[in-house]
Amino acid sequence: WARWVEDGLAAEGLDAHASVSVAPLSPTPLALERNLWYDAGSIGWLASNLQIDLLLVDGPPAVNRETELARYPAIPYFRQALAEDFAVVLDDIRRTGERKVVARWEQELGVTFDRRAAEGIAIGHSRPSQNLGLM
Repeated sequence: WARWVEDGLAAEGLDAHASVSVAPLSPTPLALERNLWYDAGSIGWLASNLQIDLLLVDGPPAVNRETELARYPAIPYFRQALAEDFAVVLDDIRRTGERKVVARWEQELGVTFDRRAAEGIAIGHSRPSQNLGLM
């Protein structure tokens, strides 16, 4: 999956503006219930060295009841790295777990997410009046 994304970024000439990081899953105190999330030792540099204006969350796998909240730690982990003007996109919003995660993120960020069921995503933006043009 990471190679596919990297190839797509390169094909679109975006590889100088975006990067892909690969990290194993491990236990984290940020998780809800007993879910695993990306190993902080492998991605720690992301949260401390970047200002993130677009955070796309499409992992870790969250396909059953035991893992349905696995994507929740993305905001607690990256919150301090979010730029003043940021957007967060969560994939697979048709699933119950992702809808629960978005509801928590809305409370924590003070941002309302636009739930786009047809596209299967939810988008939260620090400036909700802006049209993100994501389709």
